[in-house]
Amino acid sequence: MMDRRAFLLEAAAGAAVSSLPHRRAGAAAAEAERKAIYAEVDKRAGEAVDRLKEWIPQPSINSQSVGMKEGAELMMRLARDAGFQKVYTFATAN
Repeated sequence: MMDRRAFLLEAAAGAAVSSLPHRRAGAAAAEAERKAIYAEVDKRAGEAVDRLKEWIPQPSINSQSVGMKEGAELMMRLARDAGFQKVYTFATAN
């Protein structure tokens, strides 16, 4: 049976091991990855705005059966242009 002092020493040792640099290195790597993602978003913001400018005026009003096929085709093309590898439509119930 472990006495209280030994238990506290082992708990302190465990806490110390948990805070070793490998934990901080993981946080630093995550921060670097986050910065890279933000940089890519900033770099491609103009492309995203251009896609939105093309998409917004496309009418697609389901309740009036206006432009649904054309809207879906445009959205699929824009998704492919944005880098999506799998783009498809599927039937839905109205």
